[in-house]
Parts: sequence; C-alpha cells; structure tokens
Amino acid sequence: MAADSRGCIYGTGDHATLPLAYYDSACKIFQLKQFIISIGGASGIGQKYYSEIINSFNKIEFQDTSLINTFRAFLNYMDKHYPVALFPERKSNKFLLGGYVNGIPQIMAIDSSRELIRFEGTLTSDSASHRYFETNNAKPQLSIVDLIEQTIYDYAKGEKKEYLVGGPISFVLIKSNNEIVWLKNNFSQNNYREPTEFYKAVEQGRIQMHYLVPDGKKKLFMQVEQ
Repeated sequence: MAADSRGCIYGTGDHATLPLAYYDSACKIFQLKQFIISIGGASGIGQKYYSEIINSFNKIEFQDTSLINTFRAFLNYMDKHYPVALFPERKSNKFLLGGYVNGIPQIMAIDSSRELIRFEGTLTSDSASHRYFETNNAKPQLSIVDLIEQTIYDYAKGEKKEYLVGGPISFVLIKSNNEIVWLKNNFSQNNYREPTEFYKAVEQGRIQMHYLVPDGKKKLFMQVEQ
C-alpha cells in the first residue's frame, strides 16, 4: 500500500476550495484492527486527527476476521460519532482498506456513493490515475516502487492536483499475517494527538508549511486562535 504525504490545511470545512497551506510529512496509512487503512482527503474531523479516531476505534470490543465487516463497523463508528451533517469535511475522504483474509490478499474502497468495493489487483483512490499507471507500467526499467511513485506524481500534475497530492511517497508491505513493514517514508511518528500540538510544531518550525494564499500564515494562526 502506498500514499503520498501532502497534508492540506483549510480555512473552512469546505475542502473543495483552495487550502490555506500544505505540508509534506503527513501520515496517511494506519493500522485498523488487524488490517491496514489508507486515508485520502481530510486528515481529521473536528478537533481530532484520524490517528486518534482510529486508535479509539481499535480499542472497542468489535473484532471480525472479515475485511468488509471491519470496514462497515468503522463506517458505522464514524457515522455515530462524526456525522457528515455536523462534520462536512468528511465528504472529501476516501478510504482504502487492505489485508489478508484466510491467506488471501484483499483490498476494498469506498467510492463517492459510499458503496463498498472489493477488488483484486490494483486499486486507487481516484480512477483517473489508472491511465498514468498504465503508461508507466509499460516502462520495464521501473521498479514497483518507482512505478507507483511516478504514477502518483504524474497523476497530480496531469489532473492539476499538485497542491493536494505530493511530497515523499510512503510504502507499506502487508505480510500474510497482516503484520506491516514500512518500506519507505514512515511518517507514523508524525501523528499529533490534537491541533494544538500540530500548530505548536508549525510555529517552532518542526513542520514546514507552504502557504497558498496571501497572508496565509497569519490566516492560519488566526484560525487556531478562534
């Protein structure tokens, strides 16, 4: 499983607008029960980041060996605690869930209609990326890591989403026992428990922000103070 590391900061819950800023050290791959989940779109809901939301979900008693049942339970948990009506930023999220079930690799996704899609082969959070993958797949000199990396960058440029998608690409290997091994760019230690911790790191220069609007830094910290 692979994910880019570009995290965007918005001034409102409307993620269809231009973000105030972005940074390139966001972790988007997490352990969800015994499976692995990758999250696109909003990095958090309300005042909580997905790392904390997933940690809370992982502590509930629910446990199922099925990929689809685990995914459904997670969605039900989100709908109960973070309903879309109150947290519209959820509309920008796309999820990929992967792992082994009875020794067989499976991957699933949620599309825009919230249907669960089980898939065998290669699955991406946006079908528009497939043509970039096919183009790069015809280049035999590319390793699988280079192939995925180049596809993500080509997709961002070709679809004019460079401010949304980019940064170092993280790679995780999922073993048959659902153990994960970080192959490249492990940003899992960059998870912050709450926004105050994150913005303190920004203020201290531990996170490099790239501002996209005039007076972006000022607007960013005005939002924090509010």
